[in-house]
Amino acid sequence: MKKWLNIQLGRQLSNPTGFFGLVLGKLMNINNKPMYNDAYQLLMFSPGDKVLEIGFGNGAFIQEIIEKINPGNYSGIDISDSMIKAAKRRNRSLFLKGQIDLQKANAGSIPFGNGWFNKVFTINTIYFWGSPKHVMNEIKRVLKPGGIFVVALNTAEAMQNSLYVKEKFTLYKKQEVLDLFSEFGFINIETSYQKLKIEDVFCVKGILPGISKSDAN
Repeated sequence: MKKWLNIQLGRQLSNPTGFFGLVLGKLMNINNKPMYNDAYQLLMFSPGDKVLEIGFGNGAFIQEIIEKINPGNYSGIDISDSMIKAAKRRNRSLFLKGQIDLQKANAGSIPFGNGWFNKVFTINTIYFWGSPKHVMNEIKRVLKPGGIFVVALNTAEAMQNSLYVKEKFTLYKKQEVLDLFSEFGFINIETSYQKLKIEDVFCVKGILPGISKSDAN
């Protein structure tokens, strides 16, 4: 039974579905809150930012992001139908007014044009990227030159003894994430780290080289 539960938990964390997925989404918000807080520090949101969140879950943090940027400039993608439905319900007013754009998509196929965003971030999704190099290329494609990308995760060191990660998870050590950013040409790389009671929070920020046309004018 314990093995079955860990298998189900691992599968649900990668793509929450049904009632169990909705319950898990609420529990994930507790774990994800310190990750969002640390990511915000690196993202340095300001009015006018065009932001993409990869994996918004049940949308619990969308409202506070909107309060940091202009309405209409937040877009999010997620692979879970259950989470998309929950996020639209939770942020119904923003969604109906067209002030947020929530789409079903995975990180390897982002449905936006080149240089569409100046800030892209993701919380606790890197473990499920089937092809990290392909995802990094997609993120570079949709970022403006000079744009910021931030990833937040629990490190392999903190998660490796958890049974549920054996299902669908690819764990990353700190240096492996840093190497990924460097390999794809991100510069001015910054990190933050905090050890929590059970797990940890590791955030990495990189800047895409270059100057956007709007910054040059």
